Amino acid sequence: TSEVSDNSDRVEKYSNMALNVIRKYRIELQKRKTDLLATTITECYLKLANKKNLIKKIEMDPESLDWQCVTENGSEIPRDSLSAGEKQLMVISVLWALAICSKKKLHVIIDTPLSRLDSLHRIALITTYFPNAGEQTIILSTDSEIDEGYYQLMKENIGDEFTLNYDEVSKSTSIQKGYLIGAKQ
Repeated sequence: TSEVSDNSDRVEKYSNMALNVIRKYRIELQKRKTDLLATTITECYLKLANKKNLIKKIEMDPESLDWQCVTENGSEIPRDSLSAGEKQLMVISVLWALAICSKKKLHVIIDTPLSRLDSLHRIALITTYFPNAGEQTIILSTDSEIDEGYYQLMKENIGDEFTLNYDEVSKSTSIQKGYLIGAKQ
């Protein structure tokens, strides 16, 4: 029985060693992917943000996958100190970076993308992100988000456009060809 016990102890010892090697290997692989993702998020964010001097890079923890914004001197910027617009740009940057890193041709649907952004960020989103967001990008906007100027910036990248009109009386929505502004031209 002592031989069986020794054999069992040895199997357990080597099993634990193998599990530790696999865990370390997984973390190392994950680190490579998170480093690439963090670098891509940073690149995307810097293309969209007008406060480029604030956030210099995004870092990700390879185990928890938590991320943080870092200044040029290496100090962390608390996420709750970001404005609503900056947070929205960060989320868009994460989604954009995930699409780039996955190397898949994805379709993207964006609901009210400009609502919390100032004019500089809106222009950056319209000219930089929308044309590159995915294989096909569907933008669901309100009538106050995209005015004549923004529409003209987008026009050359628009494949088709529709307006959804809600009727209070019938409690139904009809579809009209053309976008609010585009339909009037």
